[in-house]
Amino acid sequence: VCSGNQCSLSREAADLYDNHRKQHDEMYRFLAKIEAVFSVIKRMFDGYLWSKGRSNETDENGLCQAWRNETICKLIAYNLRCAVIQEKDTGIETDFLRHDRFFPAIFVELRAMQIAA
Repeated sequence: VCSGNQCSLSREAADLYDNHRKQHDEMYRFLAKIEAVFSVIKRMFDGYLWSKGRSNETDENGLCQAWRNETICKLIAYNLRCAVIQEKDTGIETDFLRHDRFFPAIFVELRAMQIAA
């Protein structure tokens, strides 16, 4: 049994799967990439959450600001680690001031999916 938002999201996911299979498959591939990143982050930090939050400091989603800040810091550490590894493996010096140098634009794949749909 689901409630409120969960039911709505479940219905949207089922509709996407039933009626828009190509978009569903593309989003599913993207989801696998996201899960892989979080798996690496968990391994980097031994799955440990350092910040201590209090139940009275949580927002409507049940998250406190300390947990959000820690997650952002872990994502930054992951991205820097990736940049250093890429630089070491390829020998190409990273220039963080150029947007077209090392990593592709963020939403290129999503724009291509929207155009194709």
